[in-house]
Amino acid sequence: MALELQILGVAYGLGMFYFLYASWRRHELTKGDFYLWSFAWLGFIFVLIFPNASESLRVFLKISGGQVPFFTIFGFMFLTGVVFYLYQKVRSNSRKIERIVKEVAIKRAK
Repeated sequence: MALELQILGVAYGLGMFYFLYASWRRHELTKGDFYLWSFAWLGFIFVLIFPNASESLRVFLKISGGQVPFFTIFGFMFLTGVVFYLYQKVRSNSRKIERIVKEVAIKRAK
């Protein structure tokens, strides 16, 4: 059963990497975004292919209970980082839109 899950996970990771690459080629992502997500998806694939590679890091960080708690902790860390990044982008865009709306309203009032 584990081999089938690994194959499914690797196929998912490769598919997501393909979508990432296609988005980058369409200039929908910056180089920084591309590198960050490339690292994430390639790391995901690497750990699926070589599950024991993360074992030494898990032991060093003294995370007991096997691979599941390890990936849960790092998954939450990654997701909270992504959510914070998205929040910053939304707030930045919101301020830009607010400024533009104010400028248009002032021009129309004159």
